[in-house]
Amino acid sequence: MSIPRRWTGLHDSAEAAEFRTCVRCRRDRLFGSAASELVCRTVRMIVAGALDNGTEAELGRRLGLSARHLRRLFHEHLGVTPHQFNRARRAQFARRLLDDTDLTVIDVAFAAGFGSLRQFNRTIRETFHQPPNQLRRHRIGGPTVDDGLRLRLAVTRPYDWDAVRGMLAARAIPGVEAVDGSTYRRTIVVDGDPGLLEVRPGGPDHLLLQAYLPNWEGLIHVVQRVRRILSGSGECPGPAPMILEPGKERNPT
Repeated sequence: MSIPRRWTGLHDSAEAAEFRTCVRCRRDRLFGSAASELVCRTVRMIVAGALDNGTEAELGRRLGLSARHLRRLFHEHLGVTPHQFNRARRAQFARRLLDDTDLTVIDVAFAAGFGSLRQFNRTIRETFHQPPNQLRRHRIGGPTVDDGLRLRLAVTRPYDWDAVRGMLAARAIPGVEAVDGSTYRRTIVVDGDPGLLEVRPGGPDHLLLQAYLPNWEGLIHVVQRVRRILSGSGECPGPAPMILEPGKERNPT
């Protein structure tokens, strides 16, 4: 009796089609576009906070890979390890906060997802070859406003804010989201305390995000969540406000 075979290139695709995965489909044998897709998926998980309180080994297990193979894939496609990618992402976000806001250095550290001021200072020195206070002397942006934190969200030109605003208004969750003129507003909950986000046009290459939050810890995930909402992807429908807890992001059900 012949056994039917089909090439899928992905472990999940083979199992979904009720095939037993062969060596070519196994996750530890990924190559080409399949490997690229896995790296992209891993990057999204890291951006969502997968390494904030976890390790590369734990992340690898979630993907069905060894930590060694995960690091090798990242080196091949991005030139860095997952940990190095996450550290660089935090450092770049912290640099933006140092440039654009009047947050204290310790607030910047926790807003960018660092676990301690010592870790933050070391990473900034290694990345930019200057301590945070010295970087701030060369700041180029505007300050924190008294009643909220103002951040610039870069967009790819041309960006049709009117179309995005119309999409957000059409699917706004009553009591959670609202569109008022050119401004989009959304309520959030951070560590059990309420907050508010406002997005409005700022210029041809950026939007302005005004964040009213009870604390700045994990701000990097708030910004990432806003980007996903504005892109029209990753937002689950349902009458639930955005909930953020230390080190992770989720929508309650």
